[in-house]
Amino acid sequence: MDILEKEVEKYLVQYAHKNNILTYKLVSPGNSGVPDRIFVNRDGTVRFVEVKAPGKKPRPLQQSVFAKLANHNQPVLIIDTKGDAQLFIDQFRGGDDAV
Repeated sequence: MDILEKEVEKYLVQYAHKNNILTYKLVSPGNSGVPDRIFVNRDGTVRFVEVKAPGKKPRPLQQSVFAKLANHNQPVLIIDTKGDAQLFIDQFRGGDDAV
């Protein structure tokens, strides 16, 4: 059975909470294509994350919104596996600037 996007997202959120990282579902009425979630580290670092089912890619509108965020020094991370979710949280918690 294929893993679903909601399963990846549930794992990501639970793992973030276990590591004292705040996460919020991003809802922006009238603005389609925004990333799924915002993560806030204890040091104040913020990251935008889009969760996808394994192998799925962002839609063109999402890609456009993500490019705008990247142009404002806020890249959007795409996470599509539980392994990627864990790696992101582990690096983010440690203050790794690569994520």
